[in-house]
Amino acid sequence: ELARRYLEDIHQANALEMNDSPWSFPEYIHGEKLEPGGKQFQGWSAAGALIAHYATEGVPLFRIKN
Repeated sequence: ELARRYLEDIHQANALEMNDSPWSFPEYIHGEKLEPGGKQFQGWSAAGALIAHYATEGVPLFRIKN
């Protein structure tokens, strides 16, 4: 349940508006002001959401073969 709440927070952060664009996928969120900053449309912001989504669904991202 905690992981799902974090995932929702990641979605909310990615959905913040920057430069009149919703879902800006910002470089960072200011820790006190909770405002997006840096560059927008950052791949790692989107990747974080995907990794968290798959983790909450129990889907492994990588399969290691021995």
